[in-house]
Amino acid sequence: MTDDDLPTSNEVILATGRHLRMGNDSFEIIDRSDGVRYVDLFTEATYMNGVVYLSMGSAIYEFGNPPVVEVSTRVRMSMVAVQNLYAMLGNIISDAHKPPDQSKAN
Repeated sequence: MTDDDLPTSNEVILATGRHLRMGNDSFEIIDRSDGVRYVDLFTEATYMNGVVYLSMGSAIYEFGNPPVVEVSTRVRMSMVAVQNLYAMLGNIISDAHKPPDQSKAN
């Protein structure tokens, strides 16, 4: 699939798993992460000068040792990105609480 094959709209569209389409622009997705990390705690959540600062980590309980939190990720986001994240998480939470469709059950 080429960039010319991607749909044109004002919506954000993930196409081919390698491009993100926003309006008339196509962004190549490059993954430089070190993998997926599970998080269950926030270690930082603040707003300053138009930027939201979030850091998340996971609790580690090892027998005989004091508990620690391993910071897994730190993100800095504009307020627009935070609002989009808020909307997406709201949709995910709403969908997760919907009862299963009984018409599709065995």
